[in-house]
Parts: sequence; C-alpha cells; structure tokens
Amino acid sequence: MKIIEKLKQKWGVGIWGFLAIMAAFSLAGTSSVLVRKKMIFLPEDLPVFINILFFFLIYQILLLTYGTILGKFRFFWEKEKKMLLFLLRPVIPKKNHKTDQMYSKSVD
Repeated sequence: MKIIEKLKQKWGVGIWGFLAIMAAFSLAGTSSVLVRKKMIFLPEDLPVFINILFFFLIYQILLLTYGTILGKFRFFWEKEKKMLLFLLRPVIPKKNHKTDQMYSKSVD
C-alpha cells in the first residue's frame, strides 16, 4: 500500500483519481494491443521499428481518449507534453544563453 500512497501523493489525487488513472493505463494498453492486431492492412513482415512506432502512437491516442472519458484529461495531457519534449530533445536546437543575451542587448 505504500506504493499507492506515494503515487497518490506524487500525482496529487485521491483514491478515485488514482483508480481512474490506473484504469486509463490498463484500458489503453489492452486496447492498443487489440487494435494493432486488427490492423490487417499492415504487412506481417513490417520492420520492428515501424511496429513499435505504430503501437506507441496508438497507445498514446488511446491513453488520452480513456483519460478524457475518465475525467483525467489534464493529467494525461501534461504527461504527454513532457514525454513529447523528452523524445524531441535531440531534434530541438538548444538555446544558447550567451547568444540570446548578445542579440537582445539594445543599441544606444
């Protein structure tokens, strides 16, 4: 029970919010496997990377959908944004504070 209490505290939810979040994770995981199996238009010998990408996208969409249905859209949307920024970190150029300051100085 310590784990449940720690998660409730970390997420800032009560028991019903915790159950809704766990239900959304469970439903999204199960549904994404079922949906992926039903995607018969994809070839069987699809590369593993593409398979993982499809599964990941399906899971994320279903997670937001179930989170919305269970009243936890904001919680899942914040998690999605953090994850997306983490995944795009190698692609997004880093800010250079020195050049930002250099170009933001006003010229008198």
